[in-house]
Amino acid sequence: MVLETLMQLRAISRARARMRGPERWALTWLLALAWVLPTAMGCAARRRGPDEPAPGEAWVRKVRIRGAETLDASDIKEGLATQSPRGRIVVHKTRLDTSLIERDRARIRTYYQTRGFFDAKVTAVDIKKVSAKKSDVVFHVSEGEQSNVAEVYVSGLPTDVSEDSEFHLGVERGDAFDHKHFLGDRSAIETAMLENGYAHVDVAGRAEVDRTGQKVALRYTIDAGPKVYFGDIDVRGLNIIPKSAVFNRLEFETGELYSPRKISLTRAKIQSLGRFGIVRVDFRDEGEVAEGGAGAAPGDVLITVTEAPRNESKLGVGLGIDQNNYEFRGRAEYTYHGLIHPLLSASILAKPAYVMLRADTTQRQLAGEFSTSLVREDLIWPLARGKATLGFDVDALEAYSSQGGDLHLKMSRLAWRQRVQLGVGWRMELLDFTRVVDAIDANLRETLGLSSPYRSAFFEQSIALDLRNRPLNASQGLYAAVTVEEAGSFAGGEFGYGRISPELRAYQAFGERFRLAAKATLGWPLWGTLPITRRFFSGGANRHRGFAQRRLSPVASAGTSGEVGIGGDKLAGLIVESRINITELWDEWLGVTVFVDGGDVVQEEDDISLTNLHWALGTGLRYQTLVGPIRFDVGYRVNRYGDGEIRARDRLQLHLLIGEAF
Repeated sequence: MVLETLMQLRAISRARARMRGPERWALTWLLALAWVLPTAMGCAARRRGPDEPAPGEAWVRKVRIRGAETLDASDIKEGLATQSPRGRIVVHKTRLDTSLIERDRARIRTYYQTRGFFDAKVTAVDIKKVSAKKSDVVFHVSEGEQSNVAEVYVSGLPTDVSEDSEFHLGVERGDAFDHKHFLGDRSAIETAMLENGYAHVDVAGRAEVDRTGQKVALRYTIDAGPKVYFGDIDVRGLNIIPKSAVFNRLEFETGELYSPRKISLTRAKIQSLGRFGIVRVDFRDEGEVAEGGAGAAPGDVLITVTEAPRNESKLGVGLGIDQNNYEFRGRAEYTYHGLIHPLLSASILAKPAYVMLRADTTQRQLAGEFSTSLVREDLIWPLARGKATLGFDVDALEAYSSQGGDLHLKMSRLAWRQRVQLGVGWRMELLDFTRVVDAIDANLRETLGLSSPYRSAFFEQSIALDLRNRPLNASQGLYAAVTVEEAGSFAGGEFGYGRISPELRAYQAFGERFRLAAKATLGWPLWGTLPITRRFFSGGANRHRGFAQRRLSPVASAGTSGEVGIGGDKLAGLIVESRINITELWDEWLGVTVFVDGGDVVQEEDDISLTNLHWALGTGLRYQTLVGPIRFDVGYRVNRYGDGEIRARDRLQLHLLIGEAF
């Protein structure tokens, strides 16, 4: 690890030496920020915790568990008040306190008992003095034998609920007893009963322990109560939004059996409309039973909402530095909800920028995006959203500068518990190219469509499946999406082509501190040649951190312009990264990321070799905030950097921005 770090520092130093003045200044500033920011955070004053030592008090250097053979000692120590020092930048220590140690003896015994070791005990505690102010604490444990589950009984199950089809108990006969699994099975039975309409169910669980025989019998007793169905549904708090907008998002209707899952989905669907600050869905069951006591009882539903303000404004500024440009950017957006129709919103967006090309600092210009949009909820069908955007864009890219209009019409709809999003649309771009570098000759200009006026139009369809636990900063689940485009005279454009772009993301958490994330992307033409604005580029903080933004791309090279990216017809990308939370600063996690990025972009006549992608290794810092993680990443190319390759010998990239890579 030390050798690896030294090699990275050496590579960074060499890269810095090759840079020009502004580049060297930017690298120095970013490295200083990456070092000073966490250091300053670590040195910031904080309030001392109740179990931390005051100045001059003795503290605990190490905590050990002796005799833990069946259970993991590190898991036992996590629940103790007496802890070894924790944290890397901000170090938390535990004061040496005999009262805390005595309580920890009881915690260890309880920990073992909840896992079937009913005869476990702490036989002794040694306090070993290391110096005048620090000591080691050693707990000696006698585990005893672990009890197994001898029988599992479920009584009181109604005839209309099947144990085999409705719920599956995680504990079976012969398994080692674990109180956590015992409670989990009781919760699973209760959830299954609730989803079958038994809103008043009471599930009692009892573990009968035979200490002599090291056996446990688990008994679950169900008091089902009457079935309950959804009664009258009322909505309160609406001002301008029609009641139909709420009813269109109901997952249940009057007369259906009660289901807490449907109540939760309903709340989420109403909230996703984006027009309410608060949404409450209350099931008001009076517990009345139909005549004779055998039927179902009704329960009314009260939905209470608070409408968000009709006027919404957003402002922001930013600075962007990459290998193509220096950019000073701004953002101003105003949205008015309820224009003409309560579900129609109008917005105006301005994203001005001042751009200076790094290859030729005399090339400076104003750029940006200026657009207006109309968004209509429940257009034609419930849950369908229609959006029309008319914009004017001024771009200053490495290969060209352009200006012109953009019209985009799109309709989307959520389906299957808001997990699937379907979309169809049409888009047209009308551009004039005000600058084209001389590296792109006349034949290549014609191939790419780099002539004025430029008219690109296409139809698009998309489908996305979102199984993540949350859309932003996901830690668990899958996301898959596919987008298809068809362009030609039938769409109103001058270019004929087809394009498909699938993407897959996966997330897996291992506790609170460690997560793995991966993303795979592909793109290729179905027919025809892709024009310049629809070609594939890679590189940058969210695609391939071994390259700067849009720098992983086939290039044209001639004249005084050097290499300029022209995009490709085929794309492949893969990102795998570990996200590790190290310590908490001001109640937010500070962590590191280790990543591997691979990818390639080629011309249509070439094939992508998945065994010969451009690979980069890297690491980064993360600090979680309310607006997302602030991240600083360093990517270093490990192959395909010699003569004849894209961006030869350009191996080190720095990225600083807000938000995860995906």
